Amino acid sequence: MTTNPHSIRVLLVDDEEVFRQSTAKLLARRGFHVEEAASGEAALESVRRAVPDVTILDLRMPGLDGIATLQQVRAIAPDLPVIILTGHGQYDDAVASIKLAVVDFLQKPLDIE
Repeated sequence: MTTNPHSIRVLLVDDEEVFRQSTAKLLARRGFHVEEAASGEAALESVRRAVPDVTILDLRMPGLDGIATLQQVRAIAPDLPVIILTGHGQYDDAVASIKLAVVDFLQKPLDIE
C-alpha cells in the first residue's frame, strides 16, 4: 500500500485486534495514514515518536486505560485532537473526556461513514 504524504495521520488505539485491524483498513482505504497501537502504553510511545494529526482512543483497555492514556497524551501533545471510541461508555467517562478536551465521544459499533 502506498500512502499519500499529505494524508491525515491517524493513531488508532484499541486492544481488540480484529476491530483495530478492520477499522485501520477502512480508514486507509479512505486515504488516511493509520498507525495502530494495541495499548495505552504503545500509544504513548507512538505519540512521543511522532505526534499524529488525530488519535482515536478506546476507553476500556488492560493496563493503561483510555482516560489515563489521554491524561498522559495531553502532557506530551496538549493540542492533539482525540476522539474517544468505546463500547462501554458511561456518563462519568464522557465527563472525564470532555474535561480533557476530546473532539468527540463515540459509541461502538460505529458506522465508519
